[in-house]
Amino acid sequence: MKLFRNIIIPLAVCAVLFPSSLLARDTTACRQYIRKYKNLAIQEMERSGIPASIILAQGILESDCGRSLLAVEAKNHFGIKCHGWEGDTISMDDDAPGECFRKYKSVSQSYRDHSDFLIGRERYKQLFSIATDDYAGWAKGLQNCGYATDPNYAKRIISIIEKEKLYRFDSKETVPVDIVAGRPLFEDGDESLCKLSLDRPVFFRDGAPYIVASEIDTYGSIAKEYGLFVCELLHYNGLKKVPVKIREGTEIFIGKRKK
Repeated sequence: MKLFRNIIIPLAVCAVLFPSSLLARDTTACRQYIRKYKNLAIQEMERSGIPASIILAQGILESDCGRSLLAVEAKNHFGIKCHGWEGDTISMDDDAPGECFRKYKSVSQSYRDHSDFLIGRERYKQLFSIATDDYAGWAKGLQNCGYATDPNYAKRIISIIEKEKLYRFDSKETVPVDIVAGRPLFEDGDESLCKLSLDRPVFFRDGAPYIVASEIDTYGSIAKEYGLFVCELLHYNGLKKVPVKIREGTEIFIGKRKK
């Protein structure tokens, strides 16, 4: 199956480029991918207007949850070919041997370029009139605009979003405060992000993730939720012993601060 020009690798081609089946993604790997890159997708949603659910679902589909050769070797999570690219490149077989793909210095650069790719092309202009919380409309719009040749592309994107409940990230309530302030959320390759819960917003300050405690939280429950020892949690928050009670609204760091 041929790619249409100047676009991202369609599903059928991905199955050739990437050894692991896109139809049988490992659930654990997929959810680790979501934990690691959900805030980056939210950041791009705030910047570009593309739903975070769509960004994440496409990243999962196109990169096989970050495990494809292109994602590993070139940090290219959306399969974008060179076409006018002035940065680093990598050659891989696709429609023809040794085709040129964009190579990024970081995953965040790949995410940003994906947004710019859609923003900067006239064929996708109509997508930006669709509401951010209408992930089905976006998925169908991408297919109608010729994003991929796979006739089931929209269904695959919608299936991923609904299976993993990615639509929860399209709400502004999930936007970390550091995004609003325009500061970087995290550094690429921070494996500690794989521990982050999918069930509540995670914010960043001083290079570390933190959550806002509810009235029912305890240091024991938070440690269990994020795969930490209680002593680690206390250390991250500058405490020597476990407080009797956590006040609702208390900021609890779940990672080591740089400052």
